[in-house]
Amino acid sequence: MLYEAIFNLKEIEKIKNSENERTKELLNAVLTSAENSVSAGEGADVLNLGFAYYYTGEKKYFEKAREYLLAVCSEERWYHGGKHGGFKGNSELGSSAKTKYMALGYALFESLLSEEDKKFIIENTYKKGIMTIYEDWILPEKRLHSIDTMGHNWWIACVSAGVLAVSILKDLIPDGDMLLEKGVKCCEAWFKYKGNPINAKPANYDNGGFWEGLDYINYSLNEYLLFANVYKRIYNKHPFDDSEIINNMALFILHTYYPSDKALLTVPFGDTNGGEVMSCPALMLRYGLDIPEIRFYLKNRVKYERDKLTQLLIWDDMAEKESYPPKETAAFYSEIGWATFRNSFENNSAMLAIKCGDTWNHTHADAASFVLYRNGELEIGEAGGPYNYSTPSYQGYYVQSEAHNTVLFNGKGQDHRDNFKDHARVKGKLVNFVDEIGFRYVAADATGPMGRYFRKHHRHFLFIEDIVLIYDDIECYECGTLNFLMHEEKENTCFTMLTPCNYTVHDGYNKKSVEINCKYKSYNLETDSEGHGKFISALALNDDIKPVAEEFDTYVKVTYGDKKFFVNKLSDGKNIQESCYISCDGYFTDATILAYNKGKLGVVNGSIVKKDNKVIFDSWYRINGKI
Repeated sequence: MLYEAIFNLKEIEKIKNSENERTKELLNAVLTSAENSVSAGEGADVLNLGFAYYYTGEKKYFEKAREYLLAVCSEERWYHGGKHGGFKGNSELGSSAKTKYMALGYALFESLLSEEDKKFIIENTYKKGIMTIYEDWILPEKRLHSIDTMGHNWWIACVSAGVLAVSILKDLIPDGDMLLEKGVKCCEAWFKYKGNPINAKPANYDNGGFWEGLDYINYSLNEYLLFANVYKRIYNKHPFDDSEIINNMALFILHTYYPSDKALLTVPFGDTNGGEVMSCPALMLRYGLDIPEIRFYLKNRVKYERDKLTQLLIWDDMAEKESYPPKETAAFYSEIGWATFRNSFENNSAMLAIKCGDTWNHTHADAASFVLYRNGELEIGEAGGPYNYSTPSYQGYYVQSEAHNTVLFNGKGQDHRDNFKDHARVKGKLVNFVDEIGFRYVAADATGPMGRYFRKHHRHFLFIEDIVLIYDDIECYECGTLNFLMHEEKENTCFTMLTPCNYTVHDGYNKKSVEINCKYKSYNLETDSEGHGKFISALALNDDIKPVAEEFDTYVKVTYGDKKFFVNKLSDGKNIQESCYISCDGYFTDATILAYNKGKLGVVNGSIVKKDNKVIFDSWYRINGKI
């Protein structure tokens, strides 16, 4: 029976007999949703209606689903052009959703529909759904798009809907076998796309990390997994070898999740509210993948998650299996420019997230920006806002550098064309990631995105136990004022600016008719006569200890309890062929930062360390890490 492409009667019977309290809660939520659909004037959730029908046997659920299916199929077309500006074609996200739900509804209720109804649904799903998608996105005879241009979340959402419908209706439509094969290959190509430097287009996935952020990895993977689950249940195999890809994506979701007793929190980079409610994790397990980290994730967040039906179908089996968080407490995605460090996956621990990558579409002009979580809260965040893409506040502020913890030049950030035209032509980078016990480090190179003002912007993050030292080394094309922005979620945070400079407090943003209430500080520093400027700041995670800075001719010494940091003022690349040795507290080194903690030393970009003329560390090239 076709409904078994979605669930079978054995699964329903198991749910009826379950004594698991969470299963009972989920069952009630699904049946309530189905009941609400029955009483709704328009629209319907065909999946919940299908489950409710097979669970209860009540025809009202089928009748509502039939009403919805026939109403949609009676529409003149499933594409409402103009909503997305200059987008060309006959299929978009709205039409892909209708195609998907028509096919799923047909599969669920095929045995109850009349022959006339079935013919009507098949013909319209094929004509208005499948073929508009295939002609716009897949088939070379008429295809309008390529992955290099429209290859972000739209591509996989539209293609997945089309091939899902083909998977169900393959033997009832013309050229079904060919369409299925083409659609599967198109999905595989999207996941494996490696990027195109000419178009400044990054690879879609970086070891599981997605450059469009949490909201859009969920949407993209949700749409693919809806198709893949159906395909697997019909054809008893995966569409392609996708297990490793999805496992890596699962870990990306875990590494960008902050466990808290107080709120639902996720890394807020890009178009996201920082508290993403996800549907794809349950679909991963429904797909048959054994991912203990996702079971950990769902057990900790289940009250927040969407797609109650999929949770219901997996919950009893999942609850009986092992679950645990990722073994690594840091993650690095060099291609998309994301990194996270955390003390643990326990609730309310400290977590630092850093971004320095591409800027376009759902990513923002936030090169070298960072956020910090502590005590169950987003302690240092970004402006954040309502992501209504057509509003002046979205384009005029929320995506711009001013809304993020970046460094501006004379109050100006990245070029606005980075967001809305063709990516940052030279994207930012994260480099030199180190994750060792007692020494964690990554550097953000924001030079490219800020290239109209900066010849260099290196932002170093050194995370040692209960302190994060941040060192900005900047060289400008001309003299001016550097503006270090700090958006604070709380009045008193762990942030301390250690470089002497004046600061201004901003309660709002008003520019080009964009007026927004958003509190932030701007630490302002004049460059030297050659356009150089340096900021040293810290995130002190132990509230009982305050960092203290002392400036000397060639270095700045930062003391934090029994920890010491020596920031080398000569190691700024003014002349790359000259050495930059300094003597500090009896040490002799060329390191950009020398760190001392509990009798152990660490170096950032160093090749030699001597203590009282005795060589402690020696390398023929400069490295990062403990020594």
